[in-house]
Amino acid sequence: MKKILLLLITSLLLASCSKDNSVEPTAPATSKGIFIVNEGLFSQNNASLTYYDFETISVYNNVYSGANGGTPLGDNANSMSVVNEKGFIAVDNSNKIEIINLKNFKSLGQIDLGAGGSPREIWMKDSTTGYVTSLYTNQVVKFNAINKSVIKNISVGDKPEGITGAAGKLFVANSGFGASNSVSVIDIASDAVIKSLTVGYNPRVIVNGNDGKIYVVCTGSYTDTTVFSGVYKIDPASLTVTDSIKLRGFPGEACEVKGNKLFVVNSEGVYSINMNFDSAPSLVIPASVVNNLTMVVYSIAYDKNSETIYCGNPKDFLQNGEVAAFNLSGEEINRFNVGINPGSIVIFK
Repeated sequence: MKKILLLLITSLLLASCSKDNSVEPTAPATSKGIFIVNEGLFSQNNASLTYYDFETISVYNNVYSGANGGTPLGDNANSMSVVNEKGFIAVDNSNKIEIINLKNFKSLGQIDLGAGGSPREIWMKDSTTGYVTSLYTNQVVKFNAINKSVIKNISVGDKPEGITGAAGKLFVANSGFGASNSVSVIDIASDAVIKSLTVGYNPRVIVNGNDGKIYVVCTGSYTDTTVFSGVYKIDPASLTVTDSIKLRGFPGEACEVKGNKLFVVNSEGVYSINMNFDSAPSLVIPASVVNNLTMVVYSIAYDKNSETIYCGNPKDFLQNGEVAAFNLSGEEINRFNVGINPGSIVIFK
C-alpha cells in the first residue's frame, strides 16, 4: 500500500512531466543476472523491465519493450517470479500476469485477472501451476501457466499482498492497508484456507528463512505509531506464531541473507535481524547512502553466490532510478541506472 500511495501522489502532482519511453537494444541471452521490475508511474502505463548481466557487467533497460516491438510492459508492475526459463510478472494496475521467456524477453502471453484483479505477489508451485494475491478482491488466484487460465479463486483476508509456500501450505499476508493483522494459511492439496494466524498489523512481506521458518514483516499503522511494527516468526509445521521482534520506522521489504539473518528495510535504511531474535536489530546500510534525495530504499535482494545485497533507489519517484550493490558489511560495490521506481529485484541463475 505504501508504494501505491507514493506512486499515486507523485503521478497526480506531476502527470504532465515527460517520461522516458526509449527502447534500448535487447540484451544477449545468458543464464546469470538480475531482473529489475520497474513500477513506472501509477496510471501512466510505463512500467519496464531492466536486465543486469553478471557475465558482461552490462545493464539493459526496457528489455521487454525492446523484445516486443515497443509494446509497454503495462501499468504499475509489482513483482516477478522465476521458474526455469520463464518469468511471471504481476502487473498490478493492468490486472494481468505477463509471462516472458527469460532468454529473449519475448512475451509468452498473459493471464487476465479481470477488472480489479490487481495482482501483487506470485508464488509458483511448479512450471504449470501458480498462485497470486489479488489485492482488491481479497483473494488468492490459482492459475494454469500453460493454458494461461484462472483455475480457482480462494478467499483470504483483507488486502492480501505477500505470499510464499512451505510444508505443503501457502502463507498469505493480509495487509488490510494497515488495518489487518492476519496471515491466511492455505492447504495446497485442497486449495482451502485451514487457519488464520494473528501477527502484527499491516503484514505485507513474507520471507522463507534458511532455518525453515516463515518470517512476516509487519509495517504497522501509517497513522498510529503505537501499533506494533516488526517481524513475526511462523513455524510452518505446527502452524503457530513462535516469536516476534520490534522494528520501528515502517519496515517493509526484506530478504534472507548469509548467517541466519534477515535484512529488512525501514525508513532509516537496511537493518540486520538475527533469525533467533536474540539481539537488537542493527543498521547496516543507512537510507541516505542508497538514496540521498528522498532517503527511501524501495526494494532489496540478495545474491548468495557473490554475497551481494542489491537495493532499489527510486530517487524522487519521478525519474529513472538506480540499483546500488553492497557487501554484507554495508560497503558499496557498484550502482547502475534502471527504470522508474525499481520495486522488485530478482536474482536469475
